[in-house]
Amino acid sequence: MEARIRRVLLGAGEHGPRTFLVLILTAGALTIGGYALDLVGVDGMVIVPIVGGLVGFGVATAVGYLRGGVVTAVLGAYPPLVGPLIEGTVRRTDGTVPERLAVIDPEYFAFLGVIAFQTGIAGVVVGYLARTGVEFVRRSGTPVRP
Repeated sequence: MEARIRRVLLGAGEHGPRTFLVLILTAGALTIGGYALDLVGVDGMVIVPIVGGLVGFGVATAVGYLRGGVVTAVLGAYPPLVGPLIEGTVRRTDGTVPERLAVIDPEYFAFLGVIAFQTGIAGVVVGYLARTGVEFVRRSGTPVRP
């Protein structure tokens, strides 16, 4: 039973931590860059950045497809959610960067952590089911017709 729990939490795929680290950092950097370059805009008050949530879900789905664990999926969903907050805070012009980062409410980081947890769980389940479906079709030997 302990091995099963460990496999669910940490993954059982053939991909090592480096693959997932590159995936997570790339998603976070692309999200921050998208907001910084105004490719994705934020108007008014934003509770949960939608684009960040979608990117986080995509990362979690990829982790699930690659047989990564729930912990990796949640960690992968968090940076895209926090990216717009960090980018917007750094972009402000009043005060130094540490002063600007100091005004961010820690409870908001915790709130985004809960959102990342939910997004990561949902994404890893979808990715795992997609991988299982693909493997089932491959093993069935039935050609897929367009």
